[in-house]
Amino acid sequence: YSEDPYREFLPQTGQVCELIWPDNGTRIESGITQGTNVGTAFDPMLAKVIVHRDSREAAIAALIAALDQTAILGVTTNLGFVRNLADSFEFTDGEIHTSWLDTRPESVFTPPVCPEEVLAQAAKLLSSNRDKGLPTDGWRLAGPARPQRIRLHAEGEEARWIDVPEAPHPGVFAHTDGVRVWLAHRGQNWLVSGSDGMRRDKHIVEGGPEVLAPMPGLMLLVDVADGQAVEVGDRLGVMEAMKMELSLTAPVAGRVSVRVTEGAQVSMGHLLFEIEVNDD
Repeated sequence: YSEDPYREFLPQTGQVCELIWPDNGTRIESGITQGTNVGTAFDPMLAKVIVHRDSREAAIAALIAALDQTAILGVTTNLGFVRNLADSFEFTDGEIHTSWLDTRPESVFTPPVCPEEVLAQAAKLLSSNRDKGLPTDGWRLAGPARPQRIRLHAEGEEARWIDVPEAPHPGVFAHTDGVRVWLAHRGQNWLVSGSDGMRRDKHIVEGGPEVLAPMPGLMLLVDVADGQAVEVGDRLGVMEAMKMELSLTAPVAGRVSVRVTEGAQVSMGHLLFEIEVNDD
């Protein structure tokens, strides 16, 4: 599915810049191809990955192997989440039930951190981008050269200095436009770019005075007027995407400024409402 399991399974959009399916006899039922634009007008299901073996244990192992060989780059999906679920001890031991995910088990809901091997693959691809001054060649006057290093930024994380490897890391799929790198490892997608030291992330901050779009979609309803007083929890509006409606509520009390019109198509992170917090 084109959804983010670490942000309440909210729908995601984007263009499939590279598509890789497993070659181990896995059955794939898919409605996408390389270059497909995934929008908000339809159901978020992208594909089914189907395996069959003589035992549950063999089938689980085959499924994990198939997901490790699958990459849908350019769109955030739940592929890595499904892979971790299939590899969790609760699933392999048959301890799950229909409401198991509602318990938010840490084994599958802990947001992953971009692994070193994924950043190393991005460093390898971006290390030739010398015109921006990103890499260092490691030259030193009083000693042997250090390994070439590049400062990289994985989306949602702090920038890190990474040594450029001599060879690509097996099991990491990647696609680059020369500035950004879309990567997949064990089903999980990452977007990595060079960090210039001046970059600041735009985060959707809970409890702040700004209400940003938590997903791309349609602004179905605007329930408040400009300048209206609101209390914490008052509904400000409703967004809709991929058959799902999401109510947006006031995180703080104050007077609201409406920054969106009803019926508008908005991207994730778009400013929808701004609240002037009450001094008292």
